[in-house]
Amino acid sequence: MNCTWCESEDIREGTKDCYWVMPDGRSTVRLLEVPAIDCPSCGTYVTESMAQKVEEALYLNDVSSLGKEFTYEALTRAPRITKSYFKR
Repeated sequence: MNCTWCESEDIREGTKDCYWVMPDGRSTVRLLEVPAIDCPSCGTYVTESMAQKVEEALYLNDVSSLGKEFTYEALTRAPRITKSYFKR
């Protein structure tokens, strides 16, 4: 695997603490230990595919009991929202 930005092969897996806007666009949460890439030239960053997984989990999982700060693992273990907002 290479760095997305500089194409360096000298990268390793790491984690990053991030702020994320909730799907409603009105609030943010702090996500801890999000899987990321550590590049000595570019720093630590979350890949596009991981960002997509976070976005989907925030949209599909019930995070109301997790507060404003929680780990990526807690996010992925949160129960799915079962009510369909698309039905009339």
